[in-house]
Amino acid sequence: MFVNNIHFYLFTHTFFWFYFNIFIFYLIDIYSEKNKIFFNKYKIQKKNINWEKYKSTFNFVLKQQLFINYPTSYIFYNNIIIKNDDYIYYNEIQKLILCFAFSDIYFYITHRILHLKYFYKNIHKKHHEWIIPSAISATYAHPIEHLISNIGAVYIPLVITNAHLYTYLFYQTLGIFNAVLSHSNYNFINNSHNIHHKKFNYNFGLGYTDDIFKTNFKKK
Repeated sequence: MFVNNIHFYLFTHTFFWFYFNIFIFYLIDIYSEKNKIFFNKYKIQKKNINWEKYKSTFNFVLKQQLFINYPTSYIFYNNIIIKNDDYIYYNEIQKLILCFAFSDIYFYITHRILHLKYFYKNIHKKHHEWIIPSAISATYAHPIEHLISNIGAVYIPLVITNAHLYTYLFYQTLGIFNAVLSHSNYNFINNSHNIHHKKFNYNFGLGYTDDIFKTNFKKK
């Protein structure tokens, strides 16, 4: 099967899907600045992008993809994920549901820790340089944060549930799309993470955890 070709796998899930989504939102950002009629009604914070910051962020994120995402994916692909053909769909659906729950809990906890004074000052502050986020800022973070909080939120639940390769491919692609969309500054789908960049002490999680811990800004 083509998904067992490591070069295809690493290219598509380390670079292609991420930058494909980035490019789509780049076009939307360009268009919305020139034509404020259509996309602007979906824009959350009504300001234009700092394009100088965008360029430097793009260069930083590319290095993250090369030196963190690519090696991590290589290790994960070769040593952890199940690549046999015994794909039992109803088992994998159950694993997906568990992965969604684990990811939210894991990301919420690590994110709250990153907001502690020491960790914020030395690690997480970099990500919050983007008060008005854009799609490119999805993985703009200190390497330690990116590895532990961002990548960990995807990989660790998959390891715990012993997910199949096909489940991983779907879950990681979904994770990439969610990360880019939630930093896009557009409310095409409920974009609660944008509020976190503006309000700082709300909306730490990916889903239900903010309701449980009463940190959902919309419910305050």
